[in-house]
Amino acid sequence: MLFSGARPSEIAQLLVKDIRHQHQYPNISILTDFDPSDPDDRENVVSYKTENAKRLLPIHPTLIELDFLDYVKEMELAKSKRLFPEWKKSDDPRKLYTSVSWIRNVNEQMIPAVVDRHPRPTLYSFRHTWKTLMATHSVPSQFQNQIMDHSQSGMDLYYMGSLGIDALYKAVEDLAYDGLDLSNLISGPLSEPKS
Repeated sequence: MLFSGARPSEIAQLLVKDIRHQHQYPNISILTDFDPSDPDDRENVVSYKTENAKRLLPIHPTLIELDFLDYVKEMELAKSKRLFPEWKKSDDPRKLYTSVSWIRNVNEQMIPAVVDRHPRPTLYSFRHTWKTLMATHSVPSQFQNQIMDHSQSGMDLYYMGSLGIDALYKAVEDLAYDGLDLSNLISGPLSEPKS
């Protein structure tokens, strides 16, 4: 969420094949609609908020540094259909997978362990923080809207249509959070102390 702006429910529904890691611009396919007449569609994608929710999200270079694509390859080798197979099923018929207990754990256990400020952020703050980062780094609002699944304003959708993944990737690839140190999460040579 911190590097994609995706919602927890969108992340929960992802299949391994939704991660296009061999693409020139690695991306996540958020196709949150199910069409039984489409042979390439699948049964685990149940609902979406708006037509804008169907989109491609660039995989930020930081996620690649954090071995996200290696995780995807591990799931492929394990022949897992879902990207996060341990995510629990929902009792809500509109959604196949839920994230309520996981979000509660993050909000009540993990965030207080690393953040001592009030009001305390929540997991959903990551999505908001990504939007703020794009805005403060002059990513055009049309790009922000498509990435975040927000409606385009005015005539933008009519004139621009959907922006390509190459443009979206280039718009966010250099974005970084000042002071955010994730080096302890990076494996391999990048995590070794630098002199």
